[in-house]
Amino acid sequence: MTTNSLDSGDGLHRRSGGSVRLQQSGDIGPDSRHAATRASDLTSAGTRRRRVLMVAACPFPARRGTPVRIERMAEELGRRGHEVHVATYHLGDRELSPHFAVHRIRDVPSYSTTSPGPNWRKLLRLDPMLQSTVYRLTRRLRPDVIHAHHFEGLLVSLAASRRFRTPLIFDAHVLLDGELEYFEMGMPNTLRRRAARTLDWILPRSADHVISVSDEIKNRLEAEYGLRADAVTVIRNGVETPFFEGSGTAFPRDGLRRIVFAGNLAQYQGIGYLLDAFRRVIDARRDVRLVVVTESPADEFAEQSAALGLRDYVELVPSDLRLLPDFLASAEVLVNPRTRCPGIPQKLLNYMAAGVAIVSFEGSKGYLVDGRNGIVVPNEDVKAFANGILQLLDDPAMAGRLGAEAREFARRSLSWGATAEMIEDVYARVIRNP
Repeated sequence: MTTNSLDSGDGLHRRSGGSVRLQQSGDIGPDSRHAATRASDLTSAGTRRRRVLMVAACPFPARRGTPVRIERMAEELGRRGHEVHVATYHLGDRELSPHFAVHRIRDVPSYSTTSPGPNWRKLLRLDPMLQSTVYRLTRRLRPDVIHAHHFEGLLVSLAASRRFRTPLIFDAHVLLDGELEYFEMGMPNTLRRRAARTLDWILPRSADHVISVSDEIKNRLEAEYGLRADAVTVIRNGVETPFFEGSGTAFPRDGLRRIVFAGNLAQYQGIGYLLDAFRRVIDARRDVRLVVVTESPADEFAEQSAALGLRDYVELVPSDLRLLPDFLASAEVLVNPRTRCPGIPQKLLNYMAAGVAIVSFEGSKGYLVDGRNGIVVPNEDVKAFANGILQLLDDPAMAGRLGAEAREFARRSLSWGATAEMIEDVYARVIRNP
């Protein structure tokens, strides 16, 4: 097994006293061991320092929901003085953070897929490699806790947790019942649904504690899958509100009104509904453009747009985190066409932090309240979705009020610092009573 860093080569970047050190061969040297004393040292916030192994069965870092949640948790815990290690795939951005270490599986040149969701090549090749990496890291680091994200992260962590008696936390970003239906994997839908519900029943019980990203997931785990109320803690995503204070000058002053969608183009995002709704918007007024900020391949999207006669009204923009705040802040309306999401879409939090009015379907509205900090319409009602966009275009005062309310909610209630405090409490509980 080769442990790669976020930089090239086989070295391992670690945080030590707030700086980044490079150690060859992937071994844990004395600097790393002394960086976090496991018995009595306290963080600046007065909590016990922990050595944490996070497991990210996904490209990491990457600019979408699951990797962003993992990255921000790891970064905030590292800032607070914990020693955080992330085990992940060979894929991901190559930008280093001084607050946590990254351990990658060895390179797999034939696998470069970064799109979300399961597939057989990932399950049968990448995940066994990640399982081996997690096992070796647990044996060598002896972390206080393993924090496994998503179901694949939980699966690859079970052997190490059991062998070394390390408390295991399962971070449930979604439930499989509701996610697998969008990924065929060569199986009929009825079989996928049955498998999803079976795994939703079995796997959370294998962890010492479950962290849920939303109340909906917690409630379903209790009501439908029989978990005890005290076995699940809701810890929501945060958002960096100051980061999304964009300039509002991303687009030319050409008199056109921009509707912006930022995210991947997977089926579950509701892209078909978005295009159908936008077709209605164009039928009502021609001074509008749909701007899609994405890192996904766009061939199928381009075909769908052309089939609806929207080729000249849609602009595709490559995703770049540094530019994203300006694109969001420059929009007239931000759109969230997803119809089903037991968690909270990270894009929605970014939208709220940007302070621009949002139109969303009911099934993924998150913290939006219709008429208070956004416009929320019934699932799959593309006419209502289009009317919401048109209403905001016609009433700039209303759009400004809704956007300002959304931003204020994000500033007041959604911070990664508060998220980290809750995580520390969960760590303390599972370490004390595994």
